[in-house]
Amino acid sequence: MALEILVNGILAVFFAYCIYNVNVSVPASNPGEMGAAVWPTIILVLLVVCLIANMISVYRKTPADQRNMSSITSIDIGKVVRSKLFWGIIVMAAYALSLDYIGFIVGSFVFCMIYSFLLGQKNPAKLAIFAFIVTAVLFLLFFRGMGIMLPRGMGPFRTFGLSVESFIRNLF
Repeated sequence: MALEILVNGILAVFFAYCIYNVNVSVPASNPGEMGAAVWPTIILVLLVVCLIANMISVYRKTPADQRNMSSITSIDIGKVVRSKLFWGIIVMAAYALSLDYIGFIVGSFVFCMIYSFLLGQKNPAKLAIFAFIVTAVLFLLFFRGMGIMLPRGMGPFRTFGLSVESFIRNLF
């Protein structure tokens, strides 16, 4: 109970900081039009509200005799490091940090393969096919469907990304 409330509280504070940061760093828009900060701000406010509601819900559902800090002090770090959730977070962070360097196409393909393996798929052929399909669908959805420029990467990854974009433009 205490650990869940603590994590929710930390996330709420972090998202509140993000609300402030979005509204400070995004330039003001013209009167009468929605600026670039509107939707991120709405999503972040909803996240903070939901986290606070979850904290209240967890506190109310926990019996009074179990409302203590023992769940925080009895954490087994070894068990945490061996969990799939921990490694999923590490893989997601590595993916987010590497996107600018290796690009969306290569990064998403590798991410899907690693994450699928982490979730239990051991067949390399199925991993590659699934990763290819997911990456292709996401790329087409963002690049062609919404016209969003995705990270292309640097060096040979950029060349590869530009080649794929050129191929898709000529194909459709």
